Amino acid sequence: ATAYLDGPDSNPSGIFCRGYYTYAYVWAVDFDGTQLKTRWLHMSDSKTQYKVMDASGTTKTYTGKTCFSGLGRYTMYANGNHNMSVADVDGDGKDEIIWGSAACDDDGKMLYAVGFGHGDAIHLADLDPDRPGLELFDVHEEKGTYAWDMHDAATGEIIWKGGQSGQDNGRGCAADIVADKRGQEFWSAYGGFDSSARIQNPFNAITGTQVGTSKPAMNFRIY
Repeated sequence: ATAYLDGPDSNPSGIFCRGYYTYAYVWAVDFDGTQLKTRWLHMSDSKTQYKVMDASGTTKTYTGKTCFSGLGRYTMYANGNHNMSVADVDGDGKDEIIWGSAACDDDGKMLYAVGFGHGDAIHLADLDPDRPGLELFDVHEEKGTYAWDMHDAATGEIIWKGGQSGQDNGRGCAADIVADKRGQEFWSAYGGFDSSARIQNPFNAITGTQVGTSKPAMNFRIY
């Protein structure tokens, strides 16, 4: 990815990552036209603690502070998706790295951890225009209690969660597909709020109510 870690008036940084099932590494790199230079390297090698190496090569260890799911995953460890997003979610003018079920700030430190574990697809947007900022819809391959969640992209606070438990929910999407409903809609392979049934969706992001019984395309949307 490319991220404006110093804001839109400065040069962007390259973002390279490895890992999502367990260890998680995020590397921010600057380029001056001649040489590559490390800005920071985030290393989540446990569920509770992570390390950040700065541009001088100094590494510090930190303890994760948030885990909204209650599953004890306070870092990027095992909270990654097969993708990531970049956006200024906390309104400070600098981009953050959205990892799926966790996020790190522009300086490489943890922003928050939702803690639902590994997932396959995320969709970041102003899903609920009645809430400040952006929201993230995330589907979970973890085969856990919940198959998906929608959370605040700045804080990790869980807004909606559900889906059939114990399933590899590998596909899901969010988009504004119902013109007469305020806000966007979300849907996935194992949708609904009932943990025991594969209920049809999509659902409205503002109200959480079902707005249809036929799922659109599962992977991508074209406007």
